[in-house]
Amino acid sequence: MHRKPATMHNFHAILSGLRPRRRINNQGGQAEEEDQEPHRENESIHHQTEQENQAMLRDDEYNHRVRTRRLENNRESEELSANRSKEREHRRIMLQLEYDHRSRVLLRELGHRQSVLDMELGQERALLAIRQQGPGANTSKSGET
Repeated sequence: MHRKPATMHNFHAILSGLRPRRRINNQGGQAEEEDQEPHRENESIHHQTEQENQAMLRDDEYNHRVRTRRLENNRESEELSANRSKEREHRRIMLQLEYDHRSRVLLRELGHRQSVLDMELGQERALLAIRQQGPGANTSKSGET
């Protein structure tokens, strides 16, 4: 495994809140090793932070998948709702057309029945008028002379 130079590690350690791995001696400019315990503690904290970061990434990925699935479900739900609305409107129009057609057919039948009834009523009136005139009133006057 490639090891970072001490200054680079110290820079990253300071940024991430860890203690530097080496301390620079001001007198000779040489680096001294710190106790291994704080170093192990830093690695433990770094490892824990890395695990937390990975857990957060997994959570973010999961949340993204959930949001995406919800958006897709909402979109599908809206499409289904729009389709149901179109179907209801289509059914309403078809029922209205069927009602209009039946109404026209019934009116035609009623008109026909009315004309038949008018004709029958006319015949009844004509017969009644003939009966009211009496017997022999139906003979022509030209034959009497």
